[in-house]
Amino acid sequence: MESTAFNPKTRKWERQFPGSLSQHDIVYESPPEDALQGLPLGNGDMGMLLWTEGSKLVAAVNKVDLFDDYPEPGGATNHIEYDHEPALKHGARLIIDFQMPVFDVLFLQEFKARLSLADATVKMESKTPFTSVKLNAFTSHPDRVMAVECEVECDEKVSAAAVLERFGSRPYPYWYSAINRDATIGLDGTQTEVVDDTILITQQLRTLRFVVGARITGMKAGTQRLSRHGGRFTTPTAKKLQFTLLITILTSENARDPQAGVLKILIKAAAKGTQALYNTHARDWKKFWGASFISIPNNYLENIWYLNLYHANSSCRAEYPPRFNNGIWSWNRDVSNWVYYFHWNMQNFTWTLHAANHAELTKPYYKFRFRSLPRALAYAKNNQGHEGAFYADVADRLGNNKGDRWHNETPGSQIALLFWKHYKFTGNRRFLEEKAWPVIKEVARYYASLAEKGEDGVYRSPCSQAYEGSPLFEEVITDTAMIKALMPAAVKCAGIVGYMSAEVDLWQEIGDHLNDFDTQVLDDDEFEIIEGGHKILKHGLGIGNEVQAGKAFTVGKYLMVDGEDREDFKWENLPDFISKPLEGIKKGDRIRCRHGNPERLAYYGIPDPEFAPVFPGELIGLKDRDSELFKTSVDQVRLHPSTKPPEKAVAGSMAGTDSAMCMGWCPYPIVLARLGLAREAEEATENSIMAWQFYCQGFGHYGPYEVFTKDKDSRWHTNTVTDVKTGEKTLSPAWPFRHFTFEAVPIVCAAVNEMLLQSHEGFIRLFPALPRAWEGSFMLAAEGGFLIHTQYAHGTAGWAGVESRLGGECRIVNPWHEEKIFVTVLDENGKETGSFSLNGEPLGLDSILKFDTNAGSLYMLSPAENILRGWKKKSIGFEQNEKMKTMGNAQLGLPRMY
Repeated sequence: MESTAFNPKTRKWERQFPGSLSQHDIVYESPPEDALQGLPLGNGDMGMLLWTEGSKLVAAVNKVDLFDDYPEPGGATNHIEYDHEPALKHGARLIIDFQMPVFDVLFLQEFKARLSLADATVKMESKTPFTSVKLNAFTSHPDRVMAVECEVECDEKVSAAAVLERFGSRPYPYWYSAINRDATIGLDGTQTEVVDDTILITQQLRTLRFVVGARITGMKAGTQRLSRHGGRFTTPTAKKLQFTLLITILTSENARDPQAGVLKILIKAAAKGTQALYNTHARDWKKFWGASFISIPNNYLENIWYLNLYHANSSCRAEYPPRFNNGIWSWNRDVSNWVYYFHWNMQNFTWTLHAANHAELTKPYYKFRFRSLPRALAYAKNNQGHEGAFYADVADRLGNNKGDRWHNETPGSQIALLFWKHYKFTGNRRFLEEKAWPVIKEVARYYASLAEKGEDGVYRSPCSQAYEGSPLFEEVITDTAMIKALMPAAVKCAGIVGYMSAEVDLWQEIGDHLNDFDTQVLDDDEFEIIEGGHKILKHGLGIGNEVQAGKAFTVGKYLMVDGEDREDFKWENLPDFISKPLEGIKKGDRIRCRHGNPERLAYYGIPDPEFAPVFPGELIGLKDRDSELFKTSVDQVRLHPSTKPPEKAVAGSMAGTDSAMCMGWCPYPIVLARLGLAREAEEATENSIMAWQFYCQGFGHYGPYEVFTKDKDSRWHTNTVTDVKTGEKTLSPAWPFRHFTFEAVPIVCAAVNEMLLQSHEGFIRLFPALPRAWEGSFMLAAEGGFLIHTQYAHGTAGWAGVESRLGGECRIVNPWHEEKIFVTVLDENGKETGSFSLNGEPLGLDSILKFDTNAGSLYMLSPAENILRGWKKKSIGFEQNEKMKTMGNAQLGLPRMY
């Protein structure tokens, strides 16, 4: 056999640490002179975004739970005055001024900054003819403190100053469309004082208060209150300066007395010392990185996979999940575009975490959704007159639904199924009983109260949207898919927890007798017939591929709103989220999106509702590849437009205009992998990164492409906005309101996981969408509590290690052509305890290997007998990255520009 870095006896991969991660460090050879070039640090609760401005290092200091709640009972949030929405506020801003233009490219001799993934540390060195500065910064989870170490050498005596300040501001929740010119909003409630050489800023919000504290160690410094908005440290004057700034934040929900708590944390951290703080911090991250890995030939794409995990561990270890836009790295005061939690956008970041063996990072999401359950129940009862729980697409952090966002019925089912997914990966019975089951039960009740049984015995979903922004439909494909997926899961969950009720039988009946998916034959302009009578697709990412079923899904039966035909009816009086009627479409017509055909404009419901049966519904997969629905799914996704960025940005949108580019939150890369379309999946992951990973530290966006390209690159780009009080149209600069989002990049990383390993069908698949040219290895998690180790090349592997953490039966699709597969068993100590052989059992086109496992044992599978006797171990070497990386339009790091 070929040599491998995996040691079955220790279950360790001999991948050099931190070398295996240093190849993916983000390297800047020029200063990050703009906030959106900033380098992110975080401990899962607090975070800093670091950038430079001439003589200054600037850090935006934030926390995941600094919410300015709007106390409105009843499960709904309605009619809130613009710029008074329940926004997430920033913590503070730290500005370290070295009094010399040490970061100014005019004077630079040397500069390098490194975001070191292995120890989650920013290391920065800058040298000019008159001053050199060395910086190390990290944010410790164990000690709940942020640290910035500074070392300065100058050719004359200088002093450094560090200002901790907080200026609240308007949140500008919908900056692209409106503006409130009242500049006093957000300024109240800020107080600063100096206590025990510590600067303390207290911010009183509507329902909570928080305290940001900073302390300087390493040298005696002057501490001064500047105003109610901040204070300053001033070092002595010297040619050499060495000091550390320690910062932390607590809210009145974290501690009864947040000011006392902040002082205690900072005093303890100062006594412990910076080196000891760093050592504890580095061990914490080393443990994190030991849980999983992937190795694929595309170094850039692999880099993105690790960065996504870095961003997640930096922001997903507290009581609340990070918001989808900016996470914990908001940079411009309290500006908070899209102030609410948005369901689809939020769940994107969870999709990659379970397979990456970091289910623990999804806990803040589940905590938030579970805490929201009482308000979801109240909303369903008070606003809709239904039983059970309704989760709207948009909600505040308390779980109050945005009052006008209820025609999109799918969020609750998707949320409930995410709870079920967590149980299937972790086997955590307590989580199932205490958190998952209450949500699943109440959501199932809600959909049971919605489904209407016809005279033919078929249940149908009523008036609904195909996700956000679409017209209204009956039998909408998104609800059909998600109810079909939810009801069997709810029945299984009820069985596990011992819940016996007639409503469980109803759930089973609805799941078994819900309306089927509807399809339409492709139009003649969507394919051409070539020699031999073969039909070839003319549009979309699958252009040139042979048509499979010759069909595509319809989205539903178009439903005109009651009263539309009345003489006094006006569409403009309806809420904005209900789209205008489609030209030439009548009530009851079944329609489909023609998004892949730039010659046909169409409605759009985000994000691509036609994919719901494949993902996230998980109803159609490789087990069905002989079926008509599977082949229809293949045609459907191949008609989807590519996200390959145009060489020159053109007018395009999610509706399929000139550029026909999709949006970054579309799950089509995952769908391609789920359908086993390896070539297209590889292309989609690369194109998606080139399109949506806009920012040089790995942050992404979602589009429209031409809009955010201008925001990224054009300093003087403007938007036209409306004054909310006068209705006056005015120009607003786009630059101060730029932001990044966590949607497209997690989707790509989830797709990579799905290319390598799938387990959602009730059994494990190795390499279900693996490009033939790929060689590498991975350690990823599968449902059932299994951890999979393998090394692959040319679409297959010589062996696979199945580590059982929960025990129980393992069911794995035979990835080899040989009929007989050999298994060697090793216990927790690496001792061989037995061996046996397996013959696959046929299941459709698959051959399933089944065997019972003991918790703690490792099962080495191979088509070769006694594979461990010839085991050849070889450690893998890595080279530390020292420069910027590029892939098409995307880049990681900054080149030398001086």
